[in-house]
Order: sequence, then structure tokens, then C-alpha cells
Amino acid sequence: MSCAMPETGHYFAVELSQSAISLPMAHDVFISHAHKDKNIANAICEKLESAQIRCWIVERDIAAGEDWTEAARNAIGSSRVMVLVLSENANAAPHIEREIAHAFYTRRKILPVRLTKTPPRRDFLFYLSDVRWFDAFNPPPEQHLEALIARVNSMVHGRTISGDAMPIRSAPARKKRIRLFGFFVRRIASFSLFVWLIGVS
Repeated sequence: MSCAMPETGHYFAVELSQSAISLPMAHDVFISHAHKDKNIANAICEKLESAQIRCWIVERDIAAGEDWTEAARNAIGSSRVMVLVLSENANAAPHIEREIAHAFYTRRKILPVRLTKTPPRRDFLFYLSDVRWFDAFNPPPEQHLEALIARVNSMVHGRTISGDAMPIRSAPARKKRIRLFGFFVRRIASFSLFVWLIGVS
């Protein structure tokens, strides 16, 4: 099945069969990252696995001669969570959007981790408007990794996380929708009051 993303016209071949949505969970986490960010992605993988969280990462887990796109799609389908490493490099990597789209349409949880203050590419925001992400560009990096482990544990195993250990930010698009909703509610209330006053007079 092909799915089009609004405003951009981009199409992605996304398998939405029941088997694609409910594959056996061979991994807890799929780590999506640009090749240039492989060092930080490997550090995230090592830290998560030290906490008994099973990860799939392309540099280690793709078999020799295996098709990259097919392998990533299967790995996303057999994982519970996608940890998305966001940066300028991710914005420029074409495979990142394909992986985000597949995770989105197969109903996987997406956990973005921003390495820099650079905003995510506009094409990504369609898929990330209702998710919460980590801002991991301020020191110390160890704090961000510990908070990431806590968050992933809560998503995978249902474990409790401490609010003060989570440097999480809500997606800006979500905040914008909330502000717009409040604006329209106030407008409707003002109009209703105006109609009522005319009726009374």
C-alpha cells in the first residue's frame, strides 16, 4: 500500500497488513540514525543494552548482502520502540524519513532524541507532531542517556520514571494546535454571548 504525506506529495510503500503490525518482538528498540551519527547511535545502543533493552542497529545487525531497506523495515516491525536520533545529518539522510514513516504507519512508538538545536526537517513533523522528544544537546550527556533509558523502560516494560530525570520537550506542532483550539473556543464563547445579549435586548 502507498501512503502520501500531506503538503509534500511524497509517497512511501508501507505494508499495513496485520503481520506487519504484529510481528513477534525480536527487539525492544530500533535505532534510526544517519551514518554520520553512528558513534552517538552506538553509544545509545550500548547504554540501552547495558540496561537489558534489546536493540537493533544497522551497522551491527544487518547481514552481509542483505537489502538495507528491507532489513530496516523488518527490524522496525519486530521492535516495540523507535529511538530516532535527530540532527542536521538526519535531516539530510533520505532513509530516515522512510524509517519514520514505516514506524508511524505500523503503529510503533517513536522517541526522538535531538542532538542539536536544528529543527527537524519539515517532512518529519507530520509523523512527530504528537510525540515527545529528548533535547540532548546540553551537557552533561550522561544525564540524557540515563533519562533515555528510563523513558524506554517505561515504554517497553511499563516501569516508573522520575519526572525530574526526564529532559523531555513536546513537539511544537502539538502546542500550536492547543493554542488554536483555545482561540476558537474563546471566539465561539464570545459570539454566543453576543447572540444572547441581542436576544435579551
